Amino acid sequence: MFSQDSIKTSYASALAEYLSGGGEDALGRAYEIGRHALECGMGVLDVAQLHHEALTVIPPQQNGPALEVVRAAQRFLLDTLAVFEMALRSFRESNLVLRHFNETLEEEIKRIAHVLHSHTGQLLAAIHLEFGRLEGSTTERINERLARVRGLLGQVEQQMRRLTHEIRPPVLDDLGLLPALEFLRDGLEQRSTLSVTVDGPRDQRYPQAVEITVFRVVQEALTNVVKHASASEVSITVTCDNGRLVCSVRDDGVGFDVAAQALGQGARGLGLLAMKQRAAPLGGDCEVISAVGRGTEIRLSIPLER
Repeated sequence: MFSQDSIKTSYASALAEYLSGGGEDALGRAYEIGRHALECGMGVLDVAQLHHEALTVIPPQQNGPALEVVRAAQRFLLDTLAVFEMALRSFRESNLVLRHFNETLEEEIKRIAHVLHSHTGQLLAAIHLEFGRLEGSTTERINERLARVRGLLGQVEQQMRRLTHEIRPPVLDDLGLLPALEFLRDGLEQRSTLSVTVDGPRDQRYPQAVEITVFRVVQEALTNVVKHASASEVSITVTCDNGRLVCSVRDDGVGFDVAAQALGQGARGLGLLAMKQRAAPLGGDCEVISAVGRGTEIRLSIPLER
């Protein structure tokens, strides 16, 4: 277990070695020291202080031409701080993904609220009207009205079941990944003009965390298709290859420049980043293959054993 004192000693030793001509091996220690410093809770200013103190105790005979020593010491410091730069970038990306998750959640809440208000609300209002019409009706008319009420209540039940299933489909827990992806397909085809195919082993079960991650990534990918792709067909395939689950979501839409989108970090870029962030904790990766006018493929790969 490293402490700040041991890191201080290691830093001074490694820097002195590097300035004495230690080469790339000595320089490689800088990155490791930076990693240990980050793990110990040290900050950039703490490392800068370490660097300053280490320079003051380097024996004079190790000092070559002043400019060369300064440049070499600077390189050593920058290699040490590279870990902090990577951590900062990761933190920024995580914040972007979290913001995207929140925005997506708000969009889903808004959509569900709209459905409840416009569809389910109208059905409930119709039920109240039917009950009002029952007053003073004959027995035959009452039976007709009650049959209509039962039909309206059935529609309300279907709407509520569909909404709750879209939030977290029980079929994912009960039947597995492929039936859950087919459920996504059915809902998307009802709400859009897309034609979606799902192919893979229907009876195969995977670890729960893997199934949930694949389901959410496919859900995000389909959302991107609807919003940005202008596609007519989407294919979803699930296979196992060398101990990894591989899921591909391919559309025939307009495509895009992947590198340019990543730099811009627009709505689509954040969605793609969110998919990668979902896969990372499971040791998975999410590759985006696209070109303008050639459609898009999202290829998710997750190890089944870790």
